[in-house]
Amino acid sequence: MKKSVFRIIPLFALMFFFTACHDDIYSDITNGGNGVEHNRQPLDSMDLYNIQIDKSTILTNLIRNNNGRYYLDLTEQDAEILGIKSELYNNALRNVEQMNNNK
Repeated sequence: MKKSVFRIIPLFALMFFFTACHDDIYSDITNGGNGVEHNRQPLDSMDLYNIQIDKSTILTNLIRNNNGRYYLDLTEQDAEILGIKSELYNNALRNVEQMNNNK
């Protein structure tokens, strides 16, 4: 009995060692168990910079919802300071107005 216990303990230790060192313990089980390939590429600093200065993304991120109504949380003066042209600002206001009318 003691010999079998001493044989089982190293076996469990080895199993633990091999499973603990494996990075992908939880495989992607979506789609019925078929693994899904993720093609993620790290952003370089220029890509990140371009995303951060995209004016339409800035305006989209400043659309807020209050009591079921959308509004643009940016004044025209603040938009001018951010370098957003008044034409783009007015288009964003029209989009917000359309969002409120489509309810």
